[in-house]
Formats: sequence, C-alpha cells, structure tokens
Amino acid sequence: MVLGLALVMALVFGVATTALSATGGNFILGQANVAKTASKLTANVAAPALTLVNNSTAAAATALNITVPAGKAPLKVNATAGKATNLDADKLDGKGAEDFYAAGSKVADADTVDGLSSEQLRGVRAYARVINTTSSAPTLDLTRTSGFTAVSRASDGTYCLTPASGIDPANRPAVASVEWQSTSHPEGNAAAMPRSHDAPFPGCPNGAFEVVTERQSVVNSVLEAVPANDIGFTIIVP
Repeated sequence: MVLGLALVMALVFGVATTALSATGGNFILGQANVAKTASKLTANVAAPALTLVNNSTAAAATALNITVPAGKAPLKVNATAGKATNLDADKLDGKGAEDFYAAGSKVADADTVDGLSSEQLRGVRAYARVINTTSSAPTLDLTRTSGFTAVSRASDGTYCLTPASGIDPANRPAVASVEWQSTSHPEGNAAAMPRSHDAPFPGCPNGAFEVVTERQSVVNSVLEAVPANDIGFTIIVP
C-alpha cells in the first residue's frame, strides 16, 4: 500500500528529478518522459496534427527543442514536402547569409587570375586596317577595325591613329605590318614608332599611335628609306 500510494503521488504531483517511463503508458506533461520504442501520431484533421504553444516571453523560450547526437540530422521530412511556412534558416552548410551573394549582385573584381591582370586577359586591345593611296587621305577599314576611332597623315609616310578611350600609347606597345592588298608596287615597309624620334618624321601628338611607311630607294647612289603614301598597313595593340 505504501508503494502504491507513492506511485500515485508521483503521477499526480510530479517528481522533478525522476524521468518517468512512458513506454506503453501515458505521456506525463511537466515531467521528463522516457520511451524505449518510437511513438507515432497519425491524424486526419483539417488543421495541424500537433500544435506546440509557448506563451513565455523569456529569451530562452521556444516551442520545440530538438537534441540529437553529433552529426545526426535533427529533422527529416518526406521527399515531396513543400516549403515550410515562415521558416528562416540562419545557415546553409555552416555558412551564414553574409557568405553568399544575392541574385543579381556583382562579385568583387579580382586584381589577377593566375597571375594575369584583367588587361592581360582581354587579349588584343585594338587593331585597324588602314587603306592608303597617293591621291586621297588614309581611311580606316571599319569592318577590320576595333579600338581605333580615326587616322590622319601627319606628313609623307607618317600616320597618326587615335585610339578609343582607355588605350594609352604611353604605356601600350603596338605592332604594324604592310597590308599588301592596298599597297602599290613595289611593296614597302610599315612600322609602329614611339611618339618621339629623329627627323625627318615629325611624330604624332600625345595620345595617338604612330605608324611610318617607307620604301627602299636609291638616292645619289645610296640606298635610303623614303617615306611613301601608298602603302596600306595593319596595326595591332596587344
């Protein structure tokens, strides 16, 4: 009788320090319950099958606390389940929101990729085909030109090419070569030159690329390079 009375008192008033076995019995609210087998709630109601409400405003108050061993999933849903309403996941694979870029945002520019700068990765910066004749001003073949906006003849055999914005001849090399289709016979030479050099070539203004065209001719029994205006050429700025 004493033992039976003690058990009844425990079930009615609760024992704070003892976990009660609920296997095959009732789930006792306000107590720590222990089960040795899985429990399942199946319902067919037009409402949540189970609702947990905690009206406490304490900082540590939650409606549900799940504890599992390290590395074990705390929750599992069926494969066809939809999205959880109002669920705010704080992390994804251990990463917080600040570790991800939002849709449409721009990733910060990298200074180099495998040691190459963005300019080196662009390849050719500019190129142009210049058509020359002795009877007309030089012209750009726009179907074979990119990165240059204009060409002019500074003097016989000297041409100044204006590059697009951002292409500076002060810190960019250039290569020029004779373009045979628009060159009169006999063929000559074409070379890209630095802005400042010796006479008789006057040079081009700052900000322009300079190309010199010439032919080898015998002058006073001496073979000399003579400026020529009928030599077409191409120029490439890497």
